[in-house]
Amino acid sequence: MATIESHRDDKSVEYRHGGEEFIYVMAGDLELTLGGKNPRPQKKEACIYFNSDIPHTLKSLLNEPTRCLVMLYTV
Repeated sequence: MATIESHRDDKSVEYRHGGEEFIYVMAGDLELTLGGKNPRPQKKEACIYFNSDIPHTLKSLLNEPTRCLVMLYTV
């Protein structure tokens, strides 16, 4: 479980790790940025799957925290 605080980057950290990542947005709206470009807004119940070796950041787009289920597969 991951909680992204409202209207703030998740600790302003760009994540990057080997493997694959799956994110399910449980509550709120999420903005995912992959590779530092093209922010992708995701609504509640969206599923996102990507290569987690690509640098990525998460941001909540609402006045409330965004809650996500995050699963990582690393090799």
